[in-house]
Parts: sequence; structure tokens; C-alpha cells
Amino acid sequence: MPPHIEFEINPPINGDCFVSNEPIRGFVVLKLKGPTSIVAISIELRGTAQTQTNDCSIRTPSGTKSYHTLVHLKQELFPASSVRNSAMDPNRGFQMSGGEHRFCFEFLIPNRPKCVGDHGMALAGFTRDQEEEDLRLPPSFNSGDYNQGLARCMNSFYKSSAISYYLKAAVEIRRPRFPMRDNTCVAWEFQGFNYMPRQLPDSSVTMRTSPGLCSVFRSKRCLEMGVDFRAWIEIRASSLDRVFRLDKIFQPGSGKLDDITLVVNKYPMTATEFEIKKLKLGLMQVLSCYPLGRNNRTTEYIPLLETDLSLRLSIPQRTAEAGGVIELPLRLQRAGKLAGYKFNEKNMSYGENRLYSFTTCNIKREFKFSVAITVEADGREAELEVLTNFCHIEYFSAMGIEELPKYGMIDIPPAYSNG
Repeated sequence: MPPHIEFEINPPINGDCFVSNEPIRGFVVLKLKGPTSIVAISIELRGTAQTQTNDCSIRTPSGTKSYHTLVHLKQELFPASSVRNSAMDPNRGFQMSGGEHRFCFEFLIPNRPKCVGDHGMALAGFTRDQEEEDLRLPPSFNSGDYNQGLARCMNSFYKSSAISYYLKAAVEIRRPRFPMRDNTCVAWEFQGFNYMPRQLPDSSVTMRTSPGLCSVFRSKRCLEMGVDFRAWIEIRASSLDRVFRLDKIFQPGSGKLDDITLVVNKYPMTATEFEIKKLKLGLMQVLSCYPLGRNNRTTEYIPLLETDLSLRLSIPQRTAEAGGVIELPLRLQRAGKLAGYKFNEKNMSYGENRLYSFTTCNIKREFKFSVAITVEADGREAELEVLTNFCHIEYFSAMGIEELPKYGMIDIPPAYSNG
């Protein structure tokens, strides 16, 4: 009768996922029906980044999968190394009585991925242009089914990807010798968990983006109001390269979406009134996979906010002195839901994943902001969409980052007998 193996893992401090510098602690619980000869009990912590393609034309000797080992740590729980070294024949096993036996473990996830040391920076895929000391473990992604290999990406027939972290307990049992058979067997049990890298206070990376050069993003479409008379939307941002959860992105001075302007190419022949009717805010998710030396990409739209504005802006009739481009600031921070809007305040999920950016050797998840504003003038209406550059989306809020408490190791030796 094979043994029954269970995990008892202390829950993460935030109740959602384990983060950087947080120990993963718990017990492996072994339940035996009766006396059993146990050769060894071990536990491993593993992290993997996998991609897969269904394009058979690019099959390689390794198949259509790309597999990177991010973490691989192992602890021997039974027997103690001193006992194993002193035993005359440790492969004979150690007799363990029936009932429940508990073995404690503790892991601390390293910061850097193991796979870089396996294949080197030259084959690091999306991360090959980064400095090796700047590489960090990626967060869990599409890891709902820990024991069934790859999780399938949404709306993706061509490829799939997953980043999974899990514990694996192994119990090696000695059984009576039989002709033509091994005299040992191994029982396994798996338990997955979510992991999220966290920016620590002593990191060299700044917590908030400092205002830099102003980037200007313009809507591709214009509102055409006559011959050589048109209007478009511009967004001017100086700190949109990185956004934390709960950031007030429409707040004046944020440097993100606080400077949105309606631009008209010239003064009209008669006074013209513009109505700013509606705003839609969303994210364009770009998921790139690098399964077999080929970059595959999917793009999906994630809606965040939709609100009516009903703002009115006017341009006076052209005079002899008037000329040039007219700029009409929208001042959206005072309108509707935008007054106190905090980015991703509800910590929403898209599919089974929260909103966060990451890059690893074979998977990259990026985001762009999409701002679509409906404008009407002279009986004509158009939705003017502006797409920003790629923006790094953080899982945590900038104000909530603090150093985690330190923990001591638990060292409770297991009970066993030599038999």
C-alpha cells in the first residue's frame, strides 16, 4: 500500500502570493498504514517557464516546447545525513512505524533565475540585452494547473505559456526483493503556489519614476470637420514608463495621463463648439513567447474604465490676427469617475492573472495604455484613440512596499529507527 503524502504550508503574509524575501515554510505529512521501510524522504522547490507552439513546421529534437528551469532547490528530510553516513547499508531503509509523521521544511526563493547559468546570456532570449546582475525571477503566470504541464493562453491557438512554482515531495520505499524487479519504489506529491517578485526598499531601482523628457502621443485618427480642418487628441507624459497600482494617473503633476489636449489644426471661419462626450481607458496586453528561437506575439485589449464626460470647449471665429494650431486642455481630472481614479484599485484579474509586467528568457508580458475619447463638433462625431509606449505595470502599490520581517529556521529532527 503506497503512503499518503500531504503538504501543510504556512499561508503567505498578504494572503495571496509569496513574495521576495519571504520564507516558504511548512510540513510534509506522511501517513503510513503500517510499519514501512523508508529509504529517504526529500522535498524540492521548482520554478519553470514553459512555452509551446502548435506549428509542426518548426519542430526540433526537443519537440515544440521551450523549458527553462528558474529555481531548483532540494532538502533531504529523512534520514539525517549523520545517520545515513553511519549506516552500513542505507539503501536497506529505516523502519518507520505506521501512523502520521511530520517533517518540517523551509525555503527562501533566490532572486535570480537559475536558467541563465544553464544556457548563458547569449541564449537568454528576451533578457539577453540585460545585465546579468539585473535579472530577477518572474512572477507566476497561467499557472492554474500545476500538475498538467502548460496552461493555455486566452485566445491563443498558436502557442501557450506558463510560469509555475511548486513543491515536490518524494518518499522512497524499500519493498521485498522480487526477481527481475527493483526493490525500491518512489511516491510523489506536488503542491503549487503563487510567487510575485517584490521591489525592496534597498533596491537600486527607483520606486517612482522621476519626471523626464516629455513624450507626446497622438491619436492616429482625426475628427474631420471640413476641407483642411481637423482635430485630434494628444497625451503628453513625462513619467508613464512605470505605473504602480493605486497611482492617481489623472491627478495633476502625476506625469502620466494628467495632460490630455484636444488639438485643432487652425482657427475656424465661424465659432465652433466641441463636445467631449465619453472616455474609455484600457490596456493593450502584448504577450510574446520565444519557444524555438522564433518570437510569437498576441495582443489583447483589457478594459479598465468607461465614463461619460459631457465637457464643452469652444473656439472663437477666426480674426485677421489669429493663426496657427489651437490647443484645448481637457482637464479630465475634474470630470466624473476620473476625479479620484486610482489605477487598478480593485487589483483586477484578466483570465487567471493579475495585471503586471514581466520579462523572462522565453516569455514577455508588456502593456500599453489605450485612451479613447469621443469628440463631436458640427454634427460630426469620432472616437479618437491614443496608444502610449510600453509601460511597466507593477503588481504592488508604491506606498505599500516595505521590508518583510526576518524569520529563523526551524530545525526539528524527525523520529526514526534503524531497521
